[in-house]
Amino acid sequence: MVGAGLNVVNRSIPLAVFMGYQTIYLVGADCALGRRDTMHAGETTAETGIILRGKVGGRRWATKPDMLASACDLVRQKREMGNRLQFIGDTLPGALQDKDDAFLDRCISWQQPGPAIVSP
Repeated sequence: MVGAGLNVVNRSIPLAVFMGYQTIYLVGADCALGRRDTMHAGETTAETGIILRGKVGGRRWATKPDMLASACDLVRQKREMGNRLQFIGDTLPGALQDKDDAFLDRCISWQQPGPAIVSP
């Protein structure tokens, strides 16, 4: 049974563990719509629904509630796995990986437009 997270990326990690991979490299799981200087997966010029915007460590991010929940889950999986799970690239999970559980919990509970992620 493959569980954890809201999408296939989060669920693929326990599968890779079950299959015996020693190191799992997570590439392209940005969990973000984008920032002013870059485009990320799924970003369009006509953003719809709830868009969460805020800063993590001084950098601005835009995401959606489900993508933020997936990012926080990826961080928690990395904590359990240590260096066995590697985030590659400029991703929201990478930005969140050094934040504590209280910070991650606050991010998930702020499901309204406007500032969503605030540096402690």
